[in-house]
Amino acid sequence: MIEILRADSTDAPERLFQLSALYEVSRIIEERDGSGQLVFDVLTTVIGLTGARWGIAWTPDARGSTGGSVQACGLATRRGEAILSRAWLDRLAGSSRPIRLDGGEQLARAVEEGLPSWLADQLPELILPLAADDHLRGFMALGSNFLDRPYESFMLHLLDSISYLTALAIGDHLPLPARRTALSGTGEDLRKGHPPLAAIVGTSSQVQEVCRHLVTVADAACTVLLEGETGTGKQLTAEVLHALGPRSEGPFVEVDCGAIPDTLIEDELFGHTRGAFTGASEKRQGVFRLADGGTLFLDEIASLPLMTQARLLRVLQERRFRPLGGSRTVEVDVRVVAASNADLYHAVQQGTFREDLFYRLYVYPIRIPPLRERPEDIVPLARHFAQRFARENRRPVPDLDEAFLERLQAHGFPGNVRELMHLMERSLLLAGGRDVLEEAILLEALRGPQGAGWRIQRQEASGASDREAVADSDWPAAPRSRGQWVLNVLRDHDYNIRAASEDLTMAAEAEGSRPVVFDRRALTYYFQAECFRLYLEQGCRVEETARYLTSHKPKLERSIASRLRRYLDTAEGSISGARTRDEARARLQEQFERIPAPYQPVLERLADDLWSRPAPF
Repeated sequence: MIEILRADSTDAPERLFQLSALYEVSRIIEERDGSGQLVFDVLTTVIGLTGARWGIAWTPDARGSTGGSVQACGLATRRGEAILSRAWLDRLAGSSRPIRLDGGEQLARAVEEGLPSWLADQLPELILPLAADDHLRGFMALGSNFLDRPYESFMLHLLDSISYLTALAIGDHLPLPARRTALSGTGEDLRKGHPPLAAIVGTSSQVQEVCRHLVTVADAACTVLLEGETGTGKQLTAEVLHALGPRSEGPFVEVDCGAIPDTLIEDELFGHTRGAFTGASEKRQGVFRLADGGTLFLDEIASLPLMTQARLLRVLQERRFRPLGGSRTVEVDVRVVAASNADLYHAVQQGTFREDLFYRLYVYPIRIPPLRERPEDIVPLARHFAQRFARENRRPVPDLDEAFLERLQAHGFPGNVRELMHLMERSLLLAGGRDVLEEAILLEALRGPQGAGWRIQRQEASGASDREAVADSDWPAAPRSRGQWVLNVLRDHDYNIRAASEDLTMAAEAEGSRPVVFDRRALTYYFQAECFRLYLEQGCRVEETARYLTSHKPKLERSIASRLRRYLDTAEGSISGARTRDEARARLQEQFERIPAPYQPVLERLADDLWSRPAPF
């Protein structure tokens, strides 16, 4: 392990990466009591560091035993037992360094030396013996990485050190602790042993597999990545994972990375100190600090700007950060659960997502299946939502007749569980208190609200930019009426941009529109532009603007006023130091370049006001 610390072993960035990794492994070793959980957590960390597609760890049942426990990550089988040949164990004991299996000949030679066939069939590329003090305490095996690159020499040195530290921590004959619940049982057994799983409705094998993954990783400290289409239930899954683990008494904080403008996302994550920028009159804690001791759920993480991705990577590695404008480092104990409906690996190839952050997040990925892959869950979910919305609306719980259920199961559900949820709520309301939901009610619910003007189309290739959504005849054409339409929709949802976007999506799909609709970011930019317009119309008074937007709802009024102040803080900071009015205008337009083009005159007026006099925030 000393070799990794030599000054000439690697260049500075590689040494920093190696030391950060050793710190992470040392922290895991310090916090874990049982060798089984310790080895699994080290394995998931190693997968995150190397980007391996899968990993397997084997540890013996007792000292000198050839039988042992197998734990896997990235493969269909997660846990089992395996007996190894004495020849293979002797081979590992005689070589404490990583064994590279680059080609067919080396793999064939390893099989001759005793490599078990069940492992050879997975085509491993690295074998990491867990050996220290002339004792073998197990081994780890890694598959190829996602970029199909050979493991570099500096990485082999790092893995050598990690293997040695892990072997020292395991000891000579530490017994493997029993798992909290046997993962080979039925889904019902799993839910009985872990009550939080009851929140995940469904009996399909796909749902049971997700539940097993959650139980497997609940006690670990590693980052979890939830992958799945929009509406599959990634947030609910994150909440269940939080409730299953040792941090369940701590806070669960959610951040929708896709609904926060790029200029505000770092402030949202890390907070700022007083005086960090013009208008920052009070200290503000970011969500990393708010989630200290609990779980931070980063939804739609693919939407993060590249610069913010770099800061996030550092926080995930070091568990510390500095708020904007701060001079002191803040340490946090946060378990991060990320989610994405986009293919992050494809985003890496496209250059829109950092490769190193991808590896850091891809420690334990869990795929949430779309509803079309588990049609047997549609009926249980429909009954669940019928009971829920009947209770919330103080109505009797209706029965669902056979024709209703058959029609429901025939629907494609491109919006997944979220679409089914909204469809059931709409059906219940349309039923008007009837005891039975019939097929006619469902057909009416599928047509959607009449005259709502919610059908929004995908942008055409005719020249419309990302800054302007193109819509059909129901979508207001004039910029002013379009912005007012956005405000009306948001006002109906108490300015919850995410909820508004979800309802727009569901309504558009129910009416048969194309599935790509007005997303959260587009709503956010229109809302931001309307806030600036109204702020200027209300005499540059924040409270008056918020009061107008919320129709005198005190709690909501305070929230909108706070949001508007943040927008204005960013605006004033962007023009700070501008020497001319034109320069101030150019800077502000660059800062808010994603605001729809028809609002450029509003930005010019705002720049003139901020440049000519201090804004009365």
